[in-house]
Amino acid sequence: MKNIILLVVCLISFCELMQAQSLQFAVVRPNGTTYICPTLDSAYNLSLDGDFLYLPGGSYGLTQPITKSIHIYGAGIHSDSSAVTTRTILDNISLVEGASNGSITGCYFITGGYNVLVQGLVNNYSITYCFLAGGIKFNVASNNFIITSNIVGSFGDGCLYGGSWSIQLAGQGHLISNNFIKASISSNGGNVYRNNIISYCSPYCSTLNCSNEEFDNNIIACAGSGVNNSFFHNNIGWTNGLDSHGNQGYNNYTISGPIDSLFINYTAGWDEGNIHLVPNSPYMDAGTDGTELGIYGGMFPTSEGWVPKNPHIYFKDIDQLTGPDGKLHIQVGVRTTN
Repeated sequence: MKNIILLVVCLISFCELMQAQSLQFAVVRPNGTTYICPTLDSAYNLSLDGDFLYLPGGSYGLTQPITKSIHIYGAGIHSDSSAVTTRTILDNISLVEGASNGSITGCYFITGGYNVLVQGLVNNYSITYCFLAGGIKFNVASNNFIITSNIVGSFGDGCLYGGSWSIQLAGQGHLISNNFIKASISSNGGNVYRNNIISYCSPYCSTLNCSNEEFDNNIIACAGSGVNNSFFHNNIGWTNGLDSHGNQGYNNYTISGPIDSLFINYTAGWDEGNIHLVPNSPYMDAGTDGTELGIYGGMFPTSEGWVPKNPHIYFKDIDQLTGPDGKLHIQVGVRTTN
């Protein structure tokens, strides 16, 4: 039902592409009632707990912290799969009390500082299919975040546009899964890191500053040894220090060459490159569940082109003139990974 509602909103967004007017924002109630608003702030002000906010492509900012349990859907983050709508680029957001059980999907953050800042008690929140150049930080301990299929940190010459950690968690019960993490991580107990690529950021090594955590099926490059009392299972790359600091591990793999050699075209980056494992890689079925190590394995494999799970316009073909039948012929391609 949710995806049917979002498909309608997706087609509303397409209609906007056909009109010479300002892009609009849709607020969709769980019962399907839809409101069209001229700005992101007006859409947020109209929204109620449980509502869905659909954001078109373009650059926007929300001038207030999120205090409602709402679900924000952008048009995507990849230059190719979002070519029709363009990316949804957002300024940084703050989550405070009241935002629990909400989510944000398919948004591109490139402003300085931490892109998602948890400043109040927020539980059961999801961040998926987003590009977070400045990372995520918890100023208040919160629980049960699902952080999946994101790109976190800058792929370029530096690690981050802002902040010293790409992911700085507080609280427990967080699942950090199938992300391409291009900088450092800090957390302290009760969380699971699964099927991530935790990479180095030139010219520095990434650092894992974690205690009492679980790491499964990750590809970890050039990581520091600030990990204590943690469990490592079926990871590839960094294994130094597993026998010290109270860590435990088994079925972990080491590599003799650079991490780049594991992937088809790693050096071009997540947007233009191809970070699938090379064909015939011995790690294609090395995960704990028999799937591949890294972001395309596990229970939540990242989709091609980082296409989010909401219906997504990826193709349009519009005739310039009406045909002999007097009609304007339009073809629209919509897909979803769900």
